[in-house]
Amino acid sequence: MPRSSLRPVSSRPWRLAVAGTVIVPVLFLGCSDYGTVVPPPPPPTPIDCTSVADSNISPTLSYANDIAPLWAQYSCLNGGCHGGPLPSSNFSLDNYQNIFKPGEQATRRPMCSVRPGDPDASYIVWKLEGRSEIEGKRMPRDLPSMAQSDIAKLKLWIFEGARDN
Repeated sequence: MPRSSLRPVSSRPWRLAVAGTVIVPVLFLGCSDYGTVVPPPPPPTPIDCTSVADSNISPTLSYANDIAPLWAQYSCLNGGCHGGPLPSSNFSLDNYQNIFKPGEQATRRPMCSVRPGDPDASYIVWKLEGRSEIEGKRMPRDLPSMAQSDIAKLKLWIFEGARDN
């Protein structure tokens, strides 16, 4: 009988276990990207939200009298929405300055929340109209839609330069 056949059967599983412990991880490491340095994504392109409004147009609407009341009328400032310390999508409507700071959804598009002079480049208009390109649902969510006349008022205010007057 050859000598190899006289070895105890129990020695073979041990050899396979040792070989598997060494070979299998090497195979997986060879097929993975372990150790590969992946560069971070490039920073987002800055959004140009400067006014494109004609400064010669005299405003017909007032932010304080015509636009700000819409936020309360349509419950936009309620808790869990766009008022308070933790506004939804990090987009706050609680004061004039904040409406120009794009929230998370507008930033991902990338769009301005309000682009003075260009209502069609203003994400807030898209959300209120419920356009198909928006992320999520139209606003106000789970409440009656803003009246077309009020959306038209907001669009006119943006077209006129979205001034704080």
